[in-house]
Amino acid sequence: VLCIALIVPRYCHSITTSNNLSSNCSNTFTKEHKTMTMMLLTNLLFIAILSHATALDSNVPEKPQSLTDIICAGRPRTECEVELDVPEACATGVGEDPHCPIVFFFHGSGGNNDGFAKKSGVHTANMIGVYPNGEGGWNTGPKSENNCKWSDFSCPSDPDESDFIASIIEEIRVLGGTGNIYAYGTSNGAALAHRLASNGGTRLPIKGIIVGVTQLLASPERSGPGSLNY
Repeated sequence: VLCIALIVPRYCHSITTSNNLSSNCSNTFTKEHKTMTMMLLTNLLFIAILSHATALDSNVPEKPQSLTDIICAGRPRTECEVELDVPEACATGVGEDPHCPIVFFFHGSGGNNDGFAKKSGVHTANMIGVYPNGEGGWNTGPKSENNCKWSDFSCPSDPDESDFIASIIEEIRVLGGTGNIYAYGTSNGAALAHRLASNGGTRLPIKGIIVGVTQLLASPERSGPGSLNY
């Protein structure tokens, strides 16, 4: 666009023979040239801002970033929190893509995500750590505290864990994290890792899981809200 804006005024002079026409043409294209130049500069500024805004920035160890406001809004959760831990080697920018593995760490029932930033070891291993917080645990099967029946797959009132994790993955992809997705969990967190792997696919591209105890229930085949609930 810039090349066209610079060339057109000269071309206009070359094809006009009347001084009057040449003058009018010059004035007209000068205005258009200024307008096009301003539009180009505005677009370049927008691209620069967008590139910076979507970069995956690093943080110092034990001081993870927060995705809580982006991910948790509008969800039926009272304890929702999402921490993102990015080593310097895994930060992304223009022309940079280190493809660092992305590892989700899931706490057990009654636990929380408080300790992962200190003990995950992602800064040593050059992995991106993700530490979501569940509602005292994870909705991986029929639970007495749920508002809807386990067979009500369209229920909007209970936590949809698969959609929750899928949304986090989507946000990390937008920020520039392209590495493989892994899940680590213990107890009820292990059950969530199994559930995510069972529903693996486009929205949940789970490459592998590391779990300590707790398998999924053999029945029911599905439970809870959403479509990724097998």
